Amino acid sequence: MCSSSNFSYYYLSITTCSLPFEWRTHLIEPIFKSADRSSGFNYRPVALLLVISKVLEKVMYNRLITLVSEKISPQQFRFLPSRSTVQQMLIMLETIYNALDNKNSVDCVYMDFRKAFDSVSHSKLLQKLW
Repeated sequence: MCSSSNFSYYYLSITTCSLPFEWRTHLIEPIFKSADRSSGFNYRPVALLLVISKVLEKVMYNRLITLVSEKISPQQFRFLPSRSTVQQMLIMLETIYNALDNKNSVDCVYMDFRKAFDSVSHSKLLQKLW
């Protein structure tokens, strides 16, 4: 259930394509991943957001995913509902086995885009997003 004041904030945010400043500020908490605790590379940042902004984010995500899901490549598995990288690996293995059974050659390239946004200018990215 959404209170009328929350609904007003949501409606205003959607119609103006902007968020209240308080919703855009958050606390970043470093979460330990593994290995050496003294290395900053072994932590991932987690943003602690206001619940009210997370609700709007979920609503917008659900609206967007239904709009763009048919435009996303069938080879895209990560970050989509009901698709996983495990499924992608199984499909790739099946493709390789079928090709080898038919005496065909197999070429495969996988790219790891981990930390891909570390090399992006954050100020330019924010300009494009806003």
